[in-house]
Amino acid sequence: MFRKIISNLPFSPSLINELGFYAKRLRKEEATRRIGLILTALALVVQSFATFSPPESANAANSGDLVYGGFSNRTEMMSACNNNTQGFRDLIIHADITCEILANSKFGEIHSRVNGKDAGWLSWNRTSRFSAQKGETSIMVGSQQIYVRPLAAFDIKNTTGNGSYYKAFTGKTTKGKDFAIMIDCANILLKERPSSNPNLNVCDLSTRKVITILQNQFNSANHSKNLNDCNSKPIQVCDIVAKSVVTIDERDFDSKKYSKNLDDCKEKPVPTATCSSLTAKMVSRTEIKLEGAASTANGATIKSYTYVIKDKNGKEVAKKTVSTPNSSSSFSYNATNQGSYTAELTVSTSLGDRTGAACKTSFEIEPEERCPLNPSLPISDPECQPCPGDPSIWVKDEECSAKVIRNKTANNLAQDKDATTTIAQASDRIEFILTAKNEGKESATFNIEDNLADILEYSTLSDRGGGALDEQTKILTWENVTLNPGETTSRAYVIQVQSQLSPMAQGTSDPTSYDCRMVNTFGNSVEIKVNCPTPKVIEQTVTELPRTGPTENMIFAGILVSVVTFLYLRTRQLDKEVRLIRREVTAGTI
Repeated sequence: MFRKIISNLPFSPSLINELGFYAKRLRKEEATRRIGLILTALALVVQSFATFSPPESANAANSGDLVYGGFSNRTEMMSACNNNTQGFRDLIIHADITCEILANSKFGEIHSRVNGKDAGWLSWNRTSRFSAQKGETSIMVGSQQIYVRPLAAFDIKNTTGNGSYYKAFTGKTTKGKDFAIMIDCANILLKERPSSNPNLNVCDLSTRKVITILQNQFNSANHSKNLNDCNSKPIQVCDIVAKSVVTIDERDFDSKKYSKNLDDCKEKPVPTATCSSLTAKMVSRTEIKLEGAASTANGATIKSYTYVIKDKNGKEVAKKTVSTPNSSSSFSYNATNQGSYTAELTVSTSLGDRTGAACKTSFEIEPEERCPLNPSLPISDPECQPCPGDPSIWVKDEECSAKVIRNKTANNLAQDKDATTTIAQASDRIEFILTAKNEGKESATFNIEDNLADILEYSTLSDRGGGALDEQTKILTWENVTLNPGETTSRAYVIQVQSQLSPMAQGTSDPTSYDCRMVNTFGNSVEIKVNCPTPKVIEQTVTELPRTGPTENMIFAGILVSVVTFLYLRTRQLDKEVRLIRREVTAGTI
């Protein structure tokens, strides 16, 4: 068909040179398009790596993360829980979550707001970033200090925005409440504020060793708060089988194997035992020391002394058994009520119980004068003291306590304006003034501390004002400041904005990091906007790129390859047509 078409066309021999020139141009164009096709294929391979393995943020971890850097998958989260990495298991136990619950949790996304309102999520973090006015509180979980604040506070536009999505594992606590574990920072999210749960030293009854547990882990069947339960108590006893005196731990005493009466290892005549006497000694107004005595002879042994105290109505108010083989013992009793009391002693011996008129006595508890400033306390109580700032009230009265009020202001020295009402420019000097006033009626000694972590992202500290800066925590401290009632003190320091502002991307686990704002809290929060470079302006305007996955990328790649391939094949087709024409001319067909 092609030959028929060509043979019917008019031909001029002078066109053969132009046809050769056109053939050379087509070969060059074919080579160029072939190179373009190869480069396009290589570019698509590189694009596939970027699509299926996207890069992570350079600012993806923060010192406030519950587990530094968060988790990449469920396996890492379970490893942190099982190994108690950075105390992570202690924290989830305090939140009523177990490792088993984490293993069955669901992976997905949570939202910090619903229809523009706070969704109720509260985030746990290791560093303080907001003031109490913004809902931040702190708790102690064992030795770990944790700060709890609304998740919506991390949003870039947390007053007018629609919130943000966060990847997290979600589930129900042991109490049926919602929880979430954020992927990027391992922060725990609840919708109720937790309470502090300090460590507790107890005696492990199974091992008889002192251990440290969380207060909510205490089990009276396995633990004892009396650490003396772990102390060894050696005693000498008579080995009944071997008829010899041996030393054992009192807790290992078995009456079938041993006897506390060492005379049992000797031959004895007819034994006797009596309760000899009972006396009451007033140690203080309410404390009575009862001293009992018993006598034995000819091998009789004393097992214990039982003291019984009754009030004037004959009601038993105290009973104490003192296990001892000695001929005397004592028992101290603190009476809670005034009035008359009687006491009786019964001695348990190897011959049976022994008592008598000599083992009965009585005593009187006199009423005690009350504290004039607090009638609920006796006058002898060490806390029965007047308030140093107002002798007319009790020293422990709420009005007597110290009450330190903290306040903070910031002035832009370069622009001579309030720093919170203007945008900080490069190289501006800003002065912060910290004020503390004791509005209570008692002196207060404390440390003035200011966390500069967020401020120093865009500035340097040029004048510390006499304070000491911790280079790791970025906390500026003035130690041992004493304020008397009504007294006010101030501290000031100066920072200088960087001459070249950092274009660092906004933090992933802490969105307030590198967010073109310097936020600082000392009683109240001070927020200073920073004139960030152009990349940061784009970041603030476009908070999130379009969500495109492998499907969209592969469709685009397919279209691009199709266009380049079509152009390459079209060039080859034209080259082939020209070669056919030249061959036909050479053969004399046309």
